Amino acid sequence: MIKKFSHFIEYQMTSDIERLQRSVDVSATQTAAQMQRQGDKLIAEFTTAVRTELEKRTSELEKCRQSVNNEIVELFSDVNRLIEESKECMKLGENLLRSASLSDMKRLVSKFSKIQKITTDYLATPRPEFPDLAITLVEPENTVSRTFSAEIGRISRPDIKSIKITHKIYLQTSIFEPDVEINRKSDRLKHEQTINAKLQSDTECPDLYSILVLEGQNSNTIVVTDWVNKCVKSFSSQHKTVQSHVTTGRPCCLAKTRDHQVLVTLPRERKLLYLNVQDDIHLIKTVTTKKGYHSITVLPDDNMAVTAGLSGCVDILNQRCYVIRSIPNKVIPNPGSLTVKGDSLIVVSDTTNILTCVSSSGQVMWVLCDSARFHRLYGVACDTEQSVYVCDNDRDAIVQLSRDGDVIRDVITQKDGLKQPVSLCFAQDKLYVTQQNGEIKIFGWSQT
Repeated sequence: MIKKFSHFIEYQMTSDIERLQRSVDVSATQTAAQMQRQGDKLIAEFTTAVRTELEKRTSELEKCRQSVNNEIVELFSDVNRLIEESKECMKLGENLLRSASLSDMKRLVSKFSKIQKITTDYLATPRPEFPDLAITLVEPENTVSRTFSAEIGRISRPDIKSIKITHKIYLQTSIFEPDVEINRKSDRLKHEQTINAKLQSDTECPDLYSILVLEGQNSNTIVVTDWVNKCVKSFSSQHKTVQSHVTTGRPCCLAKTRDHQVLVTLPRERKLLYLNVQDDIHLIKTVTTKKGYHSITVLPDDNMAVTAGLSGCVDILNQRCYVIRSIPNKVIPNPGSLTVKGDSLIVVSDTTNILTCVSSSGQVMWVLCDSARFHRLYGVACDTEQSVYVCDNDRDAIVQLSRDGDVIRDVITQKDGLKQPVSLCFAQDKLYVTQQNGEIKIFGWSQT
C-alpha cells in the first residue's frame, strides 16, 4: 500500500513539475517575443531621437560657426578700419594733387600726419601669434537614468576674447571727423538736417522708396529713388547741388557696388540700371532680368541679393545678373526690404512684420517676430558694428536691434521729428531716413 501510494505521489509531483516548467518555458518564449517587440519599438524611437538630436546639434554648430567667424572679423575691426581710413586718405591726397589747391593742402595736411603716425606705429609693433581656434563637442557623462533620452553632447565654442591684439590703433571715429567716442546702444540720435526732396519738375509729392549715401571727402552725396515721379535724385549733404535722372519706369530700390556705381531696380520693367553719380547722374548700362526685382543689396563677394515681390523669393545673382541660387518663400515669407549684415542678410517680410537673418546659402540664423512692437515694417539697414535698424512706419519710429536679433530700443521716435519713415541707410555714424511726406531726415549721434 505504501509502495502504491509513493508511486502515485511521485507521478503527481513529476506531472506538476513538468506542467510548471512548461508554463515557465512558454512564458519565457512569450516574454522574449514581447522583449523583441519592445526593443524594436525602442530602436525606432531611439533612431528618431538621435536624428532629432543630430539635427539640433548641427543647427547649433552652424550658428556657432557663424557667430565665431563674426567675432573673428570684429576682432580685426580696428585693423580693417585703418585700411579703409588709409584708402580714404589716399583718395583725398590724389584729389588735392589734381586740384593743386595750396589752401586745401594746408588745411588738410594734419589728416595725413595723423594717418602716417598710426600706420607707422602699427607696422613698428610686433605682429602677435594667434592660436588656432576650434569648435569642439563635449561628450555627455554616462549616467544611470530610468527614462529614455538621446544626448550627443554640447557644442563648446572657442574663447575669442582671450585673443589679444597688441597693436594700438588710435581710430576712435575717423580721420575725417572729431575723435569722439560713441556708444550706439545708449547715446541718442539727434536730428541735424531736413532735406525736402521735391523738385520744381515734380508733378506729385515725392515717394522715396530707397536711400543711399555715397561718402566723400568734403561732403556726402545722398541718392534716392522717387517712385511716383519716375526718377532718381541726388543731393549733396550740404544741399548745394541737386541732380535728377528720369527713368523709363518706376524706380524702386538702390544699392552700391564696390566701384561706387549705383544700382537701381525697375521691377515692373524687369530691369536693373547701373548709374554713375558724381557731378551729374549718368546711365552706364541697363540689364534686363528674368523677374521683376524690388529690393537689392550687394554681398561681400560682389554678388547681389534681390527680392522678387511679395509671393516671390530671395534670389542671389552673380555680376552678370544670372540667378545662381534662390532662398524660397517658405524660408523667408513675403520678402521685402533687405540689407547686408557681415556675411549674412537681414530681410523684412512684408505684411507679416518678421525680420529674418539668413546666410546667402539659405541657412537661417535667427528670426524675430515682435507683434507687440512691430506694426508696419519697411526699410532696414545695418551700421559698422552690425547693429540693425528698421523703419516702423505706423509707429513713427526707428527700432534698433543687436546683431543677434534682440530688440534694444526705439532709437528715433516722433519726439525726434520723425514721421512715417520709409527707408534708411547708415553712413559715417549718421542715419539718413526718408519719410512718406517726401523729406529726408539726417540724424547724428549725440552723447547722453
